[in-house]
Amino acid sequence: MAREQAIQTLQALFETSCMELFEGLHCVVNRSAPPEFDMNEVPTACIDAGSAQLEVFVIMRLPLTVLALTYPDHEQLITTVDEEKLEDWISELCNQLIGRFKNRLIPFGCVMLLGLPNCYFGTDINELLPIGYEHFVFHFETDGEIFECRISINLIDDNLSLDSAAEDDGAGEGELELF
Repeated sequence: MAREQAIQTLQALFETSCMELFEGLHCVVNRSAPPEFDMNEVPTACIDAGSAQLEVFVIMRLPLTVLALTYPDHEQLITTVDEEKLEDWISELCNQLIGRFKNRLIPFGCVMLLGLPNCYFGTDINELLPIGYEHFVFHFETDGEIFECRISINLIDDNLSLDSAAEDDGAGEGELELF
């Protein structure tokens, strides 16, 4: 029971992190049904993180339109999309997402070490998914465009307590916490 509750809490924290990331980029974002198009053809970024209690693997699949929409100087990119800049941008978004998620776990005593993001194009998602993890898919919509965020969870410590009474916002965006 504790394991299932921890997995559910991790999913909720991840979903909140996804929503906040895109809302922070001035997007109106909502949960969505899966898209009707093949997501294997859109840019994909992934990153891993781990602690003694759990390991996670995050994947983002964002169409070029969503990347251009969220890019910091997106007014220039609307007419001329520089795909090299957008490749760097999806990696940065994936890094920001895992950072937000990591910060949400700190109040629970779960301090994760982060890996480096990788970017892929035209890759079958099944080739990226780590074996032995539980996989969860979230689809979102912004400005009529659907994108995907995934989290794969390997709960090492079945007794990991993620009691919601202990939760707070953790470190704010861009803040540094010293221990």
